[in-house]
Amino acid sequence: MPPGLPDRNAPLGPPMPRGPGPVNMMRPRPPGPAPPMFPGAAPPPPPQQVSLPAVMEHKLATAQTEMQRLLTENQRLAATLVGLRQEVAAAQGEIQRLNQTLTTHQAESEASMRNLADSNSRMLEELRAAEPLKQELHAARMEIQSLHVRCKEAETARAAAHQQLQGVTNDFQKARQELSQLPAMRQEVQKLPLLRQEILGLRQELQQARSHLDFERKVNAEQIENRQRMESNLVAMARENEKLRAELTNTERRASSGGNTPWSASAPGVQNDWSSDLWHTSSTPPAPISTTPTATTAPWSSYGASTRRPA
Repeated sequence: MPPGLPDRNAPLGPPMPRGPGPVNMMRPRPPGPAPPMFPGAAPPPPPQQVSLPAVMEHKLATAQTEMQRLLTENQRLAATLVGLRQEVAAAQGEIQRLNQTLTTHQAESEASMRNLADSNSRMLEELRAAEPLKQELHAARMEIQSLHVRCKEAETARAAAHQQLQGVTNDFQKARQELSQLPAMRQEVQKLPLLRQEILGLRQELQQARSHLDFERKVNAEQIENRQRMESNLVAMARENEKLRAELTNTERRASSGGNTPWSASAPGVQNDWSSDLWHTSSTPPAPISTTPTATTAPWSSYGASTRRPA
């Protein structure tokens, strides 16, 4: 029997009295005068004043009243007892049902516990058997990680090889293009002797042009120096001319003021025509620069003839 549940075979309480007739459950009356039946009733007259028949009638009435009350109480208790017995019967039936349910539940619990114990033992056996599988799984995971690392390395190597392949492909295409240009290059190589001859001829012409240019530079420098000297001489002569004109003007003014021309007979080197140019009294002017080809410009004709290429 599990704890906490009442025993169905144990008595529900103290045994009830059995037997015919009502049961006097009143306590014995103490000696002395009887107490009043009701609290508000007047006490009985003293025995000296009440007669014996009245006392007996009073006692009978009191006993009847008490008996009636006891009968009513007994009926009420009997009804209560019937209800309690019904409740006890229902409780006993409920207890029996609960005991059956508890027995079934205990059996189911024991069966489930046995099943759990069996499954636990099986799981323990499976776990013990799975230890090698765990080790194999751990080894497989390590192998997968190493394979993953190897795959990454292989991917990196593949990318590098792809780049190298692209570089080699580009080089191969360039080499193919160069090979396609090889006949033209051969023709160009065959033309190299002619190009060398042309280069040598151009070098010779360049040297001749440089020599002619140096010569022309020297000639031009000399001509520039001569021209500068001539310009300086012309400037000096112009200044002298201005001075002479100024002196002549002053002389004419003096002559016109005096009425005589003393310079007409005393200046044998000066003409009477003062309005004429002063070149008559000076030396002949320098000859102008000739533009006709001379010995200095002769090399250019030879340079032009030498620079002309044969058709």
